[in-house]
Amino acid sequence: MKKLLLLMLLMPMMMSAQKLSIEKTYDISRKAKRGYLGNASFSDATRQFVLTYVTKANERKVKFENYYFDYDFNFLKEEADEMDFDKARTKYKWFRYKGENYVVEGLGVEPNLTGTLVLRKRRITYKWDWFFGGYRKKVEVLEKLKPKDEDGNKYFYITHAEDDVNGLATILASTKPPMKKGNDFTLMTREYNVLTFNQNLDLVTSSKKLFDFPQTMVDYIVEKFDEEEAETAQREVNQLLVLFAPAGANKKMKEASPTKYTLLRGRQDLNQISTVSIPSNVGVWAVNGWELTGNDLFIWGPSAEGTDKYYDQSSIGAMRGYNREVAIENAKWKAFQICHLSGDKVVYTTTTNLDDFEAKLKAPPSQKRSPAYKGKRFDQTTNLILKGGEFFLAGQNYKVDDDGVRTMKDVILFQFDNMGHLTAQYGVRKEENNKWAKMLGAPQYLFSNPAGSHVYWVLGEIDDVLEGDDSYRILSYPSVSKIDVPTASISDFDQYGDKKFYLDPTFPLLPISNGNNLAFFQANKSGKTLWFGRLELN
Repeated sequence: MKKLLLLMLLMPMMMSAQKLSIEKTYDISRKAKRGYLGNASFSDATRQFVLTYVTKANERKVKFENYYFDYDFNFLKEEADEMDFDKARTKYKWFRYKGENYVVEGLGVEPNLTGTLVLRKRRITYKWDWFFGGYRKKVEVLEKLKPKDEDGNKYFYITHAEDDVNGLATILASTKPPMKKGNDFTLMTREYNVLTFNQNLDLVTSSKKLFDFPQTMVDYIVEKFDEEEAETAQREVNQLLVLFAPAGANKKMKEASPTKYTLLRGRQDLNQISTVSIPSNVGVWAVNGWELTGNDLFIWGPSAEGTDKYYDQSSIGAMRGYNREVAIENAKWKAFQICHLSGDKVVYTTTTNLDDFEAKLKAPPSQKRSPAYKGKRFDQTTNLILKGGEFFLAGQNYKVDDDGVRTMKDVILFQFDNMGHLTAQYGVRKEENNKWAKMLGAPQYLFSNPAGSHVYWVLGEIDDVLEGDDSYRILSYPSVSKIDVPTASISDFDQYGDKKFYLDPTFPLLPISNGNNLAFFQANKSGKTLWFGRLELN
């Protein structure tokens, strides 16, 4: 009886383990609330927070209001700083203002009706938005060019990445020989080129990879310098990674196994190309997620079961862009596959079927019904990779009506161990189901304590939006759960801010004290009253 009583007393603590160590409010000036939060920082040396609000003073000057708070969010002082725009960019490195309007001569990339690569000069006009603290852009198309290689072959467009900072474009294209007898037309699926052109339509870099057998591009990512580096670097694009699957359409010339995937990496200013063989467990792998962190690369996405079908023989094999996304969401996938590479070495490739997802489904203690991943229509939101290699992926289920309109539903979180095996999936029912919550994907954030023993899942419950001229700002309050990594158990969610203080869209959360704490920055709908909270990550 005493043990039962003790267990009953401990249950509330076990079910809710995310209580804030402190929370406070503060009213800012009328001027600051008409601007935007440009930066939020914390100094471990002074143990002080600095929140900087930005407003336009006049046509030549900008005003910064710096609010200083101590570790417990007690107000210390306020400093007003008004200066010319040029000086502001020097003092406040994060301030990206370059004038109310500015123009960049850039490069547009697209295929024509036959798939041939076409380059177009374009003029990009940027207009600053003081409410949201960023630029809106308008694009005008100018002259065009169909580039050719040294042998006179055109290029068949595959995909590209644009660099608006420097006006460059990095392009993946296969070789497209003229339609003449004797030409090797398999080059369109075997010889792939990584090209960089500048805004004057000049070729800057060129490299190629010739495969022995025809290939189909599955997906790609582009690694870039951060925004500050991009302004001074020669190029923004730093590395291109492309995943290929063997094609099976050409019966006389095809790879023996449909599971022999290949990763192509363009590095060192894209002048050097290397490849890594990826042993997939399935023939059809709809990759839609990448994470490149240091020397480690994670690739994931839904997959079919079986090894007898080639990727290009599936419903998504010939799709690109939006059409591919639609095909992926409409397919009923049977499994989910992850590949982890360390450098150019494959650490593992694991595939988890839906039965395993169902068997390892968990929910917060007080939740009666557990939503789950069913193999389709899952919108990925964020991911977290712990130092030990455990992998977490958060997202949201949704449905699509006959008009193609999405309705966002329950949120889901996957937990995989350091070898890619599913430890648990957590299904959570959202509290807010108003029209905005159904229309927009809920913001989600993942943090861990320094030891990596616990993961904190922050869900932004959408209550409303603030609408601007051509955009909107989501008003969401945080709901937080704690996951015990070794036991794969989840607590109930705690809500912060009394459902009337909303996460700042630019700086909602800030890890502080060497990752031992998490600071929340929220404000009421008018923006006048700030709300602060500090959560200890233990």
